[in-house]
Formats: sequence, C-alpha cells, structure tokens
Amino acid sequence: MRWFKKQPKKESSYDQMTLFLLRQASEVLASTRQTLKEQLDTGEQSKLPQIEHELFYFLVFALEYWRQKHSSLAEEQDRTFGRILGTHLKAMFGDDPDGQAMWDALLERLVAYGQIVNEKQGDSAKFLGFGMKLSEYCEIANPVLLLLAPDLFTKALELVSRLKIDEAGS
Repeated sequence: MRWFKKQPKKESSYDQMTLFLLRQASEVLASTRQTLKEQLDTGEQSKLPQIEHELFYFLVFALEYWRQKHSSLAEEQDRTFGRILGTHLKAMFGDDPDGQAMWDALLERLVAYGQIVNEKQGDSAKFLGFGMKLSEYCEIANPVLLLLAPDLFTKALELVSRLKIDEAGS
C-alpha cells in the first residue's frame, strides 16, 4: 500500500519556488518592520499589525508583477506556478472568516496596484501612486510609506531575479 502520492517533479519545483519567494518576502517584511518601528510615532505604531498586512499585500503584488514581467515560463507553467502560489497564500491566511477577509483584501490590493502600474505615466509618478495607495490602506499619512513602496518594489525584483526553475522538472 502506498501512503503518499509522489508529487510530480514539475509541481515540486514550483512549490519550492513559491516557498522560497514567501520566505524571502517574510525576511524583507521583518527588516521593514524594524525600520517602521523606528520611524513611526507612537500613535502610528499602534497600527503596526495593519501596516504589516498591507506591506505583505503590496509585496505579493510586486512579486507577482515582476514574476509575470520577467518570467521565462510557458503559459501552462505560469498558470501552474500561479495556482501553487494561490494555494500557499490561502493556507497562510487560513480558512476562517478572518482568513477569507485577508484573501479578499489581497485581491482588492492586486487590482488597485495593478491599475497604478498600468497607468500611462512615468515610474516616479507610479512609485508616488503606490506610496499614496499604501498610505491610504494603512490609514496613516507618514512619508515613510511614500519611500517604502519603491523600496519594496525594487526588493521584489531582486527576489524574482533569484528564481531558478529546474528545467528538468518543468
């Protein structure tokens, strides 16, 4: 009797890539959290949990944007990776009402940030738009978020550029 189905190598490679991205994103957010603790005033620090969620949503958007833009994956491979990423994110959020609310918030943010990136304007204006939208979602008007959005967007590009898919598994 076989207790565990062997996962196809392709699926395993995408699973490993997804876990790598999420681990790296967690490290970026931990570093960012420390910066925020130093730069936010006392009243704003009380919103730190909400801000952390918003930063995570923004970073997921940035990772997805750069992954899609720089992906060498075929269409079917890209769909597989997207499905696995979605599965990991849903597992992270949980299947209770709070988890569903987080999933809905993420989807809303993906649309909002996607609209900004698709506007016909220069990068500086888009970065300002990201920072303003991030500030709006965080419900604080601290200029640190205006600077943080381009930094996270750049860090997401760095993370995505490190991804390597095992060609034998794809």
